[in-house]
Amino acid sequence: MATRDARLLELERREDVLARRDTARKEHMEDFQALTYQNLAFIEECDHAMPGLLQRTGVDSDELRYGVMRSVEQMADELEAGRRERMRIRDEEDRVEEGFRAAMRRAEDVDGGRSRRH
Repeated sequence: MATRDARLLELERREDVLARRDTARKEHMEDFQALTYQNLAFIEECDHAMPGLLQRTGVDSDELRYGVMRSVEQMADELEAGRRERMRIRDEEDRVEEGFRAAMRRAEDVDGGRSRRH
């Protein structure tokens, strides 16, 4: 029982840490997305106001846009990885609980069998 409780406590702590980290990441993601959209709008404005300026400076505006969007996708991937890790921990908690319940049922069955024999 102590092992089960210790394992569940450890899993709960890990899940809490991941949840706090994911909450912070979501907040950063929202800020980052807002900044990304501003950057994309700025790139568009530069291209519109001064066509060819970025190319003359050696910057490919399409590549720049792609890089900005790719960084947003990477952050979204990290959020998804955190969500999957929390799900994995919850599944493990469920397995620990189910293993405990199964062991308790087996113990009750054994005790019940002894009671009927006496």
